Amino acid sequence: MVRRPAVLAAVAATVAAVLMPATASGEPNLLAFRGDVNGDHVVDRVTPAVEPGGGKKPCVFAIELGRPDGTLGPSKDYAFDSPRTGAPYCPNLGVVADLRRDGKPDVITTGIQWYEGGILTLRLAHDKLKVTGLYPGVGFPSTIRSADFNGDGYPDVWLSSDASREIRSFHSTPEGTIVPGTITACSSDPIPQHVITDFDGDGGDDILLSRRCDFSGWTAEIRFGSGKAPVVFAQGFDNFEVFSVDIDNDRDPDVGLISHVPQLRVQHFRNDGAGNFTEV
Repeated sequence: MVRRPAVLAAVAATVAAVLMPATASGEPNLLAFRGDVNGDHVVDRVTPAVEPGGGKKPCVFAIELGRPDGTLGPSKDYAFDSPRTGAPYCPNLGVVADLRRDGKPDVITTGIQWYEGGILTLRLAHDKLKVTGLYPGVGFPSTIRSADFNGDGYPDVWLSSDASREIRSFHSTPEGTIVPGTITACSSDPIPQHVITDFDGDGGDDILLSRRCDFSGWTAEIRFGSGKAPVVFAQGFDNFEVFSVDIDNDRDPDVGLISHVPQLRVQHFRNDGAGNFTEV
C-alpha cells in the first residue's frame, strides 16, 4: 500500500510541474513575445531592442514574421516614436491581441521601468509600426498578459508588479481603447501563481490565484472578471498552491488547493457552475 504522505507528495510534485510558468529560455531575448502581428493567422515573434542612447527616441522592435511551416522569417527592425514625455521612453514587455476584433492585431506593450505605469498600443500597417494609444497602467510591471474578463469577446489585459505590489486588469473597448478593469489586488510577487478560466459560467475569464501581500501572508482566492466579491479558499502564512480540476466530470472547473503547514495537505472545492464552492 502506498503511504498517504507519499501520495500527497506525488500530487504536489505533479501540480507544481503543471503550474510552473513557462520560461523563455529558448528565446535569444527573455523579453521577446509572440503573436500574430500582421493578421495572417501565423504566429510571429517581437523582440524589443535595447533602448538606444540611454533613453533617447526612437524605439525599435525587431519583428520576425512567422511562416506556415512554423519557422520564422528574417528579423526586421521597426522604429516608432514613443508618446511618453520622459525617459525611459520605450516599452519592453508586450502581448498581441486584436483589440477591435477587426482582423488587424494590436501590439499591447508596457515598460518594466515605467515608474508611473502605462500601456502603449501599436499596430503594424503598411510595413510601419504605428502608435495608436497610451493609457494608464501599473508602475514597474513584471508582466502583461491577455484574457477576456468581461466576456464581451474583446481581449482585455492584466498586469502585475512586485515593485508597486499590485495585480490589476484592464478592459478594451470596441474602439480599441483601454480602460481600468474590475480586478485589483495587492500582490508582492512579480507574477502570482494563478489559473485563468471561467469559474462562474458568465462567459468571462476569472483568475484563481495565490497572492502574497507584503507581510500579511498569502491568500488563495478567485477574483471574478465581472467584479463580484472574491471567493477566498485560504489565508495565512503558507505559500498556497492553487490549481483547477474537474472533480465530477460536469465540465465546471473546480478548485484544488495545496498547503504545506503544518503538513502537506491537498483540498478540493466543488463548483456548482455559478462560482459557488463547497469543500469535498
